[in-house]
Amino acid sequence: MNKTTIKISVLAFLGFMTYGYAQQQQQDPYRGKVGINTIEPSATMDIRPSTANAQKEATTNEGIIAPKLSKTRIANIETPVEGTLVYATDETTSPISAYTGNDPKVAKITEKGYYFYNGTEWMKTSSNLSTSDLLWAKCPGIKNTANEAVCLKNDFGNIELKGNGEKSGIIVRVFSDIPQYSGGFSTIRSRGTTRSPQVIRKGDNLLTFGGGGYDGTTNGNFFNTSAMFGYATKDWSANEHSSNLEFHTTLGKIRKKRMEIYDDGKVGIGTLNAPTSQLEVIRTDIVTNGYNRLASFLSPNMPLSSSSHIIIGKEHSKYNSGSIDFVFKAKDSSTNGIGFNLYASGLNSNPEGPYILFARGDGNVGIGTSSPVEKLDVRGNAKFSMKNNNTRIVIETEIEKYGHLRFLRRINGSNTVLRWDSGMDDTTETGSNQGSNYYFRAFDDSGQLIGNRMIIKRNNGNVGIGVNNPTEKLDVAGNIKSSSLASNAGNRHVYADANGVLKIGTNDVTTLASLWTEDVTNNSIKLAVNSDGSTRSNTVSILDDGKVHASSFMGTNGATIFPDYVFQKYYTGTSSIKADYNFKSLSQVEDFVKTNGHLPGYKSAETIKAQGYVDLMETQLTNVEKIEELYLHSIEQDKALKAKDAEIADLKQRLERLEKLIQ
Repeated sequence: MNKTTIKISVLAFLGFMTYGYAQQQQQDPYRGKVGINTIEPSATMDIRPSTANAQKEATTNEGIIAPKLSKTRIANIETPVEGTLVYATDETTSPISAYTGNDPKVAKITEKGYYFYNGTEWMKTSSNLSTSDLLWAKCPGIKNTANEAVCLKNDFGNIELKGNGEKSGIIVRVFSDIPQYSGGFSTIRSRGTTRSPQVIRKGDNLLTFGGGGYDGTTNGNFFNTSAMFGYATKDWSANEHSSNLEFHTTLGKIRKKRMEIYDDGKVGIGTLNAPTSQLEVIRTDIVTNGYNRLASFLSPNMPLSSSSHIIIGKEHSKYNSGSIDFVFKAKDSSTNGIGFNLYASGLNSNPEGPYILFARGDGNVGIGTSSPVEKLDVRGNAKFSMKNNNTRIVIETEIEKYGHLRFLRRINGSNTVLRWDSGMDDTTETGSNQGSNYYFRAFDDSGQLIGNRMIIKRNNGNVGIGVNNPTEKLDVAGNIKSSSLASNAGNRHVYADANGVLKIGTNDVTTLASLWTEDVTNNSIKLAVNSDGSTRSNTVSILDDGKVHASSFMGTNGATIFPDYVFQKYYTGTSSIKADYNFKSLSQVEDFVKTNGHLPGYKSAETIKAQGYVDLMETQLTNVEKIEELYLHSIEQDKALKAKDAEIADLKQRLERLEKLIQ
């Protein structure tokens, strides 16, 4: 089946579907022929566009469309006729992959396109050779005889040998639906022979791919000047296939290795030994007092005469020995700079040209200067901006010193420390150093001072707001408002807690803060006003000699362990109030006093003196304990005395009886 037969089949099929009857009525020599848009068909079927649609300006769709069928529908053709042409579709509603049958006639319908029936199976129009038709022949589709080629081909690919043309050489074409298969060139190497191959050893060449040419000498030498080599880096085994890949070029008549890709993925350019990093570049042809660039990246959008590039290497001839430069340029000419330059070099450099960003060997970086005196030295304005509200400058030090941020501008002896603009002509100047003080002030858009300023005295650290000469650590000329102290329940008095935090009194009696006032009459101060402003009926006064006057005193310390445990332990033998309490006899008390010099339960005079105060509640509770113990001792004494009185009365009676007997 050839392409002419295919075309005739297409035309015959379409002809019987259109206009056939009218055209067959034509007289000889056109009898039995079909013409579309012509009354003089020159073949069995002659299809031509209309005169209007044939014009080059026309945009209508012209051509022949074969029936569009899914793979399943094509397989359902019960008896296909040889030469039948269809277009296999791959629609979403009926994809080729949806076919689940096993009809061998549609086995080669694997993608959408035109297919014809060759009497045995449906074939794609571009693949009409069977897999067994392997031969060398003239490659199809070559029209230029000067560029003819021969092919070793089958359904899955070609090997083309071409010569005398623009694309001469060996071309490998592969046709496959498997992603891992691709066109290429491979060499398979082994030791030994074809019938007895031997394992690859370290250093064996695996691939040689080179190019060269005839040098025109009388002896007709051909030289391989550019080459790529692959070789084994270890003895091979079932689990070992390591290899390197070398690239060589020739300068003059000397061919050298320029680059090598190692088995671990590292790449060395100009290296003699295996690189220690993923990419290692060494330049061996050092130019004295010149340019020694390791890498240059030129912009494709700039002319060749421009300086738009990125350079790593030595860029300027006046650099001292050992310098390394990183140069980033973006210029549309030798004078118009539209980018920035970065140079990193050794100390004491004397480079040529301007330096927008300069990094010295000691780590100092200069912007706008080639002689930075700090880690970052900027000569000019700087702007910091971000697209959110987190723009900030952080200054941090890792030693026990302060981090400093200083903005200096000296005007007639005044040093402006910090100044910023709002962007709407409102200017704030912060930290003007005038004499020995620091001022903080704001100006309106006309330059007039807004309100009073804040001052910090350098000699004593006093801060003044609205005053020029603060006499306290904070001296404010005016009211002070704190939203955290605000209250909707009327006026409240402010007090300081144990941590020095100012708080406002509330209606809760546990947090009420009352006001101490001076009592001039009694030469004392008194707590006479409640937190709500009402007057107290019972005042608490403190006299100059330290005496406290009050109507009563309430203490909460010891409220949960009152000394009733004395009676509980004495009469029951145990105490749920204080289990470790023990009642001492008078002899035991005497022994304790002789040893310690004070009663049990009390602190010694030395302890009271050392702590500097007497805990009234603790002492009062101990007094109650001793009173209860005294009562128990008194009760014991009372019982003992009553027993003695009864014994004495009995003795008296016996004495009286004896006296009567004697008489």
